[in-house]
Amino acid sequence: VTDRRWFHTGALHRTSPVPPDQQQAHDAALAAIARDAKALKRGAAVGRESIKDYLDSIAAPAATRDLVSAWWTVSGNGDKTRVPAAEFLASASYHDGSPDGMCEVWAETLEGGVQTLCERMIAAEGIDVRFHHPVAAIAQNGASATITCASGQTFQAHDAVLATGLNPMAGITFSPPLSGVKAEGRSAGHLGRCVKVWAKLTGVAPGILATGGGTGIEWMFTERRTSDGAAFAVGFGVAANGWVPDFPRDVEQASARFFPEARLLDWDWHDWAGDPFARGAWVAGIVGQDGLNAAESWQPEPHLTFASSDIAASEAGWFEAAIISGQDAARASAAKLRIDLLTEL
Repeated sequence: VTDRRWFHTGALHRTSPVPPDQQQAHDAALAAIARDAKALKRGAAVGRESIKDYLDSIAAPAATRDLVSAWWTVSGNGDKTRVPAAEFLASASYHDGSPDGMCEVWAETLEGGVQTLCERMIAAEGIDVRFHHPVAAIAQNGASATITCASGQTFQAHDAVLATGLNPMAGITFSPPLSGVKAEGRSAGHLGRCVKVWAKLTGVAPGILATGGGTGIEWMFTERRTSDGAAFAVGFGVAANGWVPDFPRDVEQASARFFPEARLLDWDWHDWAGDPFARGAWVAGIVGQDGLNAAESWQPEPHLTFASSDIAASEAGWFEAAIISGQDAARASAAKLRIDLLTEL
């Protein structure tokens, strides 16, 4: 970040996130956020209420709420009246407890992207991958799991690993049905509804972070220079609390709000909420229902093991969590196979 901008009180500001008459209350609110973020990191039970109720409890002024709302798009990413404030505080805790500190840990990426990593893993292991085979049903009998695809084609295995998130599970029939917290989690899903957009801008430099607005695309960062001298900006919003994405209008409005000196050349996005294989963004819990996406709630069944960033033992929602959960599932599946093979011998 080489430049910082804030949108509040109906205008773009380049010197302060709040007007002078809100400064004292803003400083107090930020101190409370940092205190609670650090307490959460130590294991304290804070942030159980919704982010709306939390901001009420620390008496955050209007401009501070605009700032937090922008960072909510890259942390809690859901209904502010239903998603716990802990989602925001946990992200703030990765650095110094401040909202802006969240991006300090975004310093590494995967060379070639996740697609390249997956392709290399598939090639190295000689895996037979079947695309365009959406799963309609999973049945466990006495000896195996039977996977039935929407096409009617079936696959059978001694153990199956279901590596989808909570929300797509609603479209899969389980036999016998999932029970207990698993059934509740499948039914409730999660509330992650982040909207991510890329914008190609000319007339603006890379390294500018801009936040605010209270709705729509509330967070934008000119991340890198393009080969033709323009800049790629990434933007985030949350499709909740009254905002329904409308592109290109929303990206045009956000670009003009944050970068008035720039001209929008192009844009792109993916509708994760509408994608049948995602049905939302990263996991966002529900107030009072912490156990629905807890790793301990998704223990393996006789012939079915669960893996997802949504239900990881740590870092839930992040890419790292997908790796952690995948490793745990692989160990659990391997252990079941070893035990059953020894029993058969």
